[in-house]
Amino acid sequence: MNKQELLATIFKGLPDNVDISKQALESIIEVMFAQMQEQLKMGHPVKLPGLGTLKVKSMPERDGRNPHTGEPMRIAARRKVNFVISKPFKELLND
Repeated sequence: MNKQELLATIFKGLPDNVDISKQALESIIEVMFAQMQEQLKMGHPVKLPGLGTLKVKSMPERDGRNPHTGEPMRIAARRKVNFVISKPFKELLND
């Protein structure tokens, strides 16, 4: 699902008594994603109730190989985002 499909699905799922434009909805989602990115950048987890938690994980420097040449190389330390699925969502997927 891409961004436009997500927006269309959310917009269609809104109750009839909610009066919001697609542009306003898109702005809200953009702000939400920007805030999630900012929290992750600061190293804070982002909890998505019923879905799971996005956490920042530090990866240490390590040895690796260039996949094209097979030459040994050093892979720099980095941070990555790890998603931990919630128990109810995991159970829903595995029913």
